[in-house]
Amino acid sequence: MVTGAGGYLGRRVIAALEASRVPHISVTHSGGPFACDLADAAAVRELLRRAGAKTLVHCAARVPSDQEGFDSEEQARASVKMVASLIAAGPGHIVFASTMTVYRNPQRLPVREEDASAGLSGYPAGKRAAEQLLLGAAGVRATILRLPGLFGAPRRGGLLHNAALAFAAGRQPALPADPPLWTTMHVDDAAAMCVRAARRTTPGSLLLNCAYPIRTSIESVLRELALLLNAPAPVVPDAPPFEMDISRLVAELGPPDGSLHERLKELAAWARRETAAQTKGAGSHA
Repeated sequence: MVTGAGGYLGRRVIAALEASRVPHISVTHSGGPFACDLADAAAVRELLRRAGAKTLVHCAARVPSDQEGFDSEEQARASVKMVASLIAAGPGHIVFASTMTVYRNPQRLPVREEDASAGLSGYPAGKRAAEQLLLGAAGVRATILRLPGLFGAPRRGGLLHNAALAFAAGRQPALPADPPLWTTMHVDDAAAMCVRAARRTTPGSLLLNCAYPIRTSIESVLRELALLLNAPAPVVPDAPPFEMDISRLVAELGPPDGSLHERLKELAAWARRETAAQTKGAGSHA
């Protein structure tokens, strides 16, 4: 069963399951035979009873679209409530999509799973609280993946999408004035790892960093993307480096399928095609 099946990551998890011919059930907040309010514990219990699913990939969340949402304690509590409802319903195995934002001021790189920051608030605090609920739950086996920021189709927007289009058009992208700790992963590589995690048969719950095995920053990734698109390299002042230690992930599930370099090449090729099509369309209407 996949929650948040209509969302960005959830849709790609569904696509990966379909490609592998794995039987699955899509759960959305509204619409479809398995629509469910995941904050309603009784509704979740009935959902699992009807579906008969033993493994659940939980992608649903109150994902912030701006800084206000990122800081919202109400949204964070709503996401934790969903996880509590899922635990109470008692599936055998929950795969949980968590986030790298639980690392705020790392004292070492690469960060290990035990390096999550104290004193978190908003979205990161909600994800961390959900992790702890899962790790402490009796009778439920959890595989928690701390994912970086995701990019790739069908999403239109975000730092890399906008930067690629700007570079392809000969412009410099708009960049954050105060760059955060940041790394990124293609959504299809993240989805494939969720599916791999769902197939895990080893006992016990696991908390795993899930990322490409490289050190990055906003500046280093944008420099590579600019190079691929023959654009001037951007300068991002005070862009902090970041890297996750994925040794536990590799030992348990193996490394991610793709690489950031190859995924950036794909993004650059798409941006060239998109820009050329826009230019051609504008010319035909001139």
